[in-house]
Amino acid sequence: MRLAIAERNVKPGKRVSADFERKGKRGTPLKREEKGEDNMRKYRKEGQLETICCNMCGKKMIVKEGILREGAASFDYAWGYFSEKDGEVHHFDLCEECYDQITAEFRLPVDVEENLELL
Repeated sequence: MRLAIAERNVKPGKRVSADFERKGKRGTPLKREEKGEDNMRKYRKEGQLETICCNMCGKKMIVKEGILREGAASFDYAWGYFSEKDGEVHHFDLCEECYDQITAEFRLPVDVEENLELL
């Protein structure tokens, strides 16, 4: 996968962050609708989940009656005091395929345990 990086204007003293844009098969950027960046998670007026998109590939995941119907990993991470992102909370979702792709690159494998109590 090819990634293009675009710098953003940031406040003085803040670390420069980057926007990553996934490229299509021929190296052309995917359209905003295909990436899903404008609506990573979308809720109906009554608060029911309507749409969830993978932040990496932009895949729109299956949601029926407000329930996600496929494997996905949701991350909500509050950066701590010793980070340059102190005070920031990052939220993102990955489809199962992208999660597998990312974790396959880890030097140390993910610690996996079996959940015996399924609701």
